[in-house]
Order: sequence, then structure tokens, then C-alpha cells
Amino acid sequence: MWIKAKELDANTEYYIELLAKGTGKPKEELVKERPKYLKAQEAIDYGIADKLLSSSDDAFEKRDYDALLAQTKAMMAQAAGPRAAPSGFR
Repeated sequence: MWIKAKELDANTEYYIELLAKGTGKPKEELVKERPKYLKAQEAIDYGIADKLLSSSDDAFEKRDYDALLAQTKAMMAQAAGPRAAPSGFR
């Protein structure tokens, strides 16, 4: 049990260091506050996130997976000639 507690302390220290580095806040302040759950805008205000993405943003790429699958199948059918059975099925 003592080893687990030490691991938890080490992980907590590492987490605090990452937050301090990412947010620019001192470790002491982060240890006092230590928010566990933040809404999206709160994360931006806190310094953890840069911006919010929505499905209408250019950064959010929309794909037509049905078309991609059909294209892949067509390429496979074109490239494939007669196929040999796997060696275990002869």
C-alpha cells in the first residue's frame, strides 16, 4: 500500500508540473486550486486549451466514409487478379 501511495504522489507531482508548464501558473497556486473538471470555456480561461472546435470549423475535416470505402473496394478489385487460397485451406 505504501508503494501505491508513493506512486500516486509522484504522479500528482508530475501532473502539477505539466499544468504549471502549460498554464504558466506557479505550482503553489495549482496545488491550492487543483480543478478536477472544467467546462470547455473554463479550460480556455484556465490556460489548458487553446480554442474550441465545432463541426462547422475548417479545422474539423468532414469525410464521406461511404465514398472512401467504395473507392478502396474498386481499387482492390482492379488490382486483384485471381487469388490463391491461404495455405491452410488447400
